[in-house]
Amino acid sequence: DFEGSVAAVKDRLRPIFRKGIETGAALTLDLEQFRFRDLTLEVFTSLLDEEEFRGYDDAGAVLQAYLRDADQDLDRLVDWARERGRPFHLRLVKGAYWDYETVVAAQEGWPVPVFTHKPDTDAMYEKLARVMLQASDVVRPAFASHNVRSLAVAVETARDLGLAPNAFELQMLHGMGDPIKAAVRALGLRLR
Repeated sequence: DFEGSVAAVKDRLRPIFRKGIETGAALTLDLEQFRFRDLTLEVFTSLLDEEEFRGYDDAGAVLQAYLRDADQDLDRLVDWARERGRPFHLRLVKGAYWDYETVVAAQEGWPVPVFTHKPDTDAMYEKLARVMLQASDVVRPAFASHNVRSLAVAVETARDLGLAPNAFELQMLHGMGDPIKAAVRALGLRLR
């Protein structure tokens, strides 16, 4: 019951989004399992299309680069944002549930939705980073990674496109990659 699920999740999220607006908080809908991807993206876009939330510019979603069709998801989100005429936050991650996704696909006899070779995920991440930065008029990009190359590609792509250093942010987990964080700060870049 896809439509019923969308409606039920939106009913539970509306009070949270209202509180986010009231307090000036940013809210991000994370993408966990592949089987909830379409549901998550539909909830996100349709909720922000509601009159009450159209002006909420601090809402965001997560995109996982290890999904084979993540570029199609990004195209869909960029098109939606352009039609909407309002920006949204988009956090790019590599993906953390590779084992789960491959095991479930094997058990069910489904095609594996994630790349099975890490370099393919890295290449998709870099491709998505470029598209996100090229769409910085409607996408507020955030690049989450501890991989120096992935972060460097995002930073250099932004520079090549002539974007200001505050047009994007880099994100890293607390307690990890402290030397990389220090280098990012030394460059004067936004780090969360």
